[in-house]
Amino acid sequence: MVMLLMPTPVGRPEKSDSIEFGLRLSGAAITGSASAYYSRYRDFIESKVNIGQDPQTGTTLFQSQNIGKAEIHGAACPVFVDHVERGDTTSEELRLAARGYLAPLKERAIDTLILGCTHYPLLSGLLQLELGPDVVLVSSAEETAKDVYATLLREGLARGDHAGHPAHEFLSTGDPARFQALAERFLGPEIGDLHVRRVELEGTG
Repeated sequence: MVMLLMPTPVGRPEKSDSIEFGLRLSGAAITGSASAYYSRYRDFIESKVNIGQDPQTGTTLFQSQNIGKAEIHGAACPVFVDHVERGDTTSEELRLAARGYLAPLKERAIDTLILGCTHYPLLSGLLQLELGPDVVLVSSAEETAKDVYATLLREGLARGDHAGHPAHEFLSTGDPARFQALAERFLGPEIGDLHVRRVELEGTG
C-alpha cells in the first residue's frame, strides 16, 4: 500500500469552546471519582480524510479538511477497567454501569463513539448493543496503529524482510504473573509465555 498526504487546502481556522469538570469522593462509606468534558468546534478540521486514489499511480490520497461544526462529549468510565481486568465483559452489573455512562451520550444522539482506553475495545460488543447499530465505534488503538504504519512507510522506516526475526522484551513495574494474565486476556492465550521481567524505576523504591 502506498499513501500520500496532500497539502491542506486554504481554509478557515478551527475554533472551539471546551468545558471540563471532575469530582472525587473519599470517605469511610464511599469512595469514587467522575470526570466529563464537552467541546464544541466550528470549522472543525478532520485529519487525513481519504479523498480517493491518484488515477495514474494508484496512490491513496489523504488530506486534512474543514468539515463544519462538530461536538465532542467525553466521560471517564473507571468501572469498565475493573471489570475487564477481572475478565467480565457480560455481567448485568457491567451492563447497568454501561447504561449509566452512555445515557448522556444517547440523549445527545451521538453518531460516533471513540474508545479512548486500552480496555474499552474488549467491551465493543456490549457498547454496540447498548448504543444500537447506527453508532460507529472507533478504536483509538487501531487508529494509532494505522497512523504508525503510514508514518513508517512514508518515512522509509518500515522493517524489511532482511532484518531477521524481531526480538521482543517485556518489562513491568508490577507483578509479572499479573502482566502475563492480562496480556493473555487482551491478546489471547496464543501469545505464549512473554518472559516478563520485573523492574524498579529509579526513585520508586
